[in-house]
Amino acid sequence: MASSEQSQPQLPTSAIESQSIQKPEVWFEYVVRVHPHHTDYAGIVWHGTYISWMEEARVESLRSIGIEFAELVNLGCDLPVVELSVRYHKPVKLGMVVVVKTRMANSEGVRLD
Repeated sequence: MASSEQSQPQLPTSAIESQSIQKPEVWFEYVVRVHPHHTDYAGIVWHGTYISWMEEARVESLRSIGIEFAELVNLGCDLPVVELSVRYHKPVKLGMVVVVKTRMANSEGVRLD
């Protein structure tokens, strides 16, 4: 096959569509144990750490349905976070185990919620 006839890489839209259509109520659970580098000097998780955990959970939830984030990037697909809201209810401390839950609520067009 000539180089001009090579096909373009395909985005894994079928994996995203099947996940969001078949199981919109299913949550992916990402378990994290709090290590010293997650905390301040008082042993309480630093507020910015939660955002890192959310991003890790997002990447791992995609991996769980067969989509590698690095492959999306290589294909030229970006998944920017366009909205984020965090409400801190009580402190998480050194040594605790927490569960970060994520799910795809909507996947219309080029947007994943």
